[in-house]
Amino acid sequence: MKMLFNTKVFFNTFDNDNDAAKPEIWAMEALLLLQNNTVVLPTVNKQFKNDLAKQGQVVHAYRPQKFEAERKVDGDDVVIQDAKLSQIDVRLDFHLHTSFMLYPQEMSMSMLDLVDTHLRPAFQSIFQEVDELLIGMKYRFMSTAIVGSLGSPLTKSSLIDINKRFNKNIAPNDGERWFMMGAEQEADLLDDKLFTDASQVGDDGTALRDASIGKKFGVNCVQCNNVFTVEPGNTVTTSTQINHAGGYGAGTTVLTVDGGTTIVAGSWCVIAGDDRPRRITVVNATPATQITLESGIESLVADNAVITVYAPGAVNHAGGYDANYPKRMTVDGFTVAPQAGQLVSFGTVGTPYSLIGQKNTTTSLKLSRGLDNTTADNTVAAIGPAGEYGFAYHRDAITLVTRPLELPEDGMGVKSGIAYDEKLGMGMRVTMSYLGTKQGTLVTADILCGTEVLDNTQGMLVVR
Repeated sequence: MKMLFNTKVFFNTFDNDNDAAKPEIWAMEALLLLQNNTVVLPTVNKQFKNDLAKQGQVVHAYRPQKFEAERKVDGDDVVIQDAKLSQIDVRLDFHLHTSFMLYPQEMSMSMLDLVDTHLRPAFQSIFQEVDELLIGMKYRFMSTAIVGSLGSPLTKSSLIDINKRFNKNIAPNDGERWFMMGAEQEADLLDDKLFTDASQVGDDGTALRDASIGKKFGVNCVQCNNVFTVEPGNTVTTSTQINHAGGYGAGTTVLTVDGGTTIVAGSWCVIAGDDRPRRITVVNATPATQITLESGIESLVADNAVITVYAPGAVNHAGGYDANYPKRMTVDGFTVAPQAGQLVSFGTVGTPYSLIGQKNTTTSLKLSRGLDNTTADNTVAAIGPAGEYGFAYHRDAITLVTRPLELPEDGMGVKSGIAYDEKLGMGMRVTMSYLGTKQGTLVTADILCGTEVLDNTQGMLVVR
């Protein structure tokens, strides 16, 4: 049985207990749960079409169009501008699914009971992953702008800086400027009376009672539980020091350091006084006496300033991994498991990824997107510095592209339905099949999606 529904308007009501056997009802309810349990999804560009697709397929999304007004006088022809949309290719890397068994005693439950008992906790994993994929896009904007300093609290000035950068990059001031912040960043701002004192906020104390920041300096500030804090105790570091009388000025990339420390090219570091994540691309010797950074420091760093280097691991997979590989990667060399939200990069070039989920280990990592390039066995797998990494962006900085998955063929003994919501920008498929060996019904909910940058000037990393 194959079904397809448009759920622009649907209701959380059910006709009878037999709805428990209707996959389209499950799909519609899953979308409703998704709408109510995601933080980042409603704030980004979404491009959905009701065209069936397969994992790995490249679809053509588009970048929002920009026009410029022209001038004329009487008798002039109008200037016709090109209305062709800029095309962005997006690979549907991720087939996300949740599967679980229902047994006869559970299938006899009412649909409302099933929602509370099984559907909500089972589907929550998909919603969590979608939000993490989107927030993980933050590291793709490291080269655009980094606001704040690692180890230093967020302040009013940080929000002013975010808004200033939006303005300088001509981000539309249309209410769609967002800042997804972590628990520490929110706590910093809540500790400032400017954001909670009713006499200054003018909200009769709502901010103080609800511990909410709201819209400040033109930016919607939202605490997001998927902006994780990378704790210092869960990383392995080594250190060296600047060895240059007078230190180094802003823009410097080649630094002389004290000898005696072995540093691996590709590792990430933090230099006291600069306090930003920096990738080391070249190491002159073992032990190192000179290192080259991927990007120049932004502040004066003094002689003897401490350089904290984060110990990397390496890819551990014979034959390496192909470009666009979307599953977990096998690694070795780590003694402490990298954390969700921590940046990771491979080799000495390329845009970092974010780690996704709570099951990363010293030997297995799940990334925020498919691999950009072929990655060989023993390539350096470098993790980023401790700290909290928020994401400030305009709605059209990034996009989530989703497509419905194909339905099973008729006659396969499978019930399957798709529900989609164009406003939400998401389609959900649910399939149900009886497994004789288990004496129960296998339920699988899944979606197909991919993410991409639409405008690399409209986002920034916010560190703390």
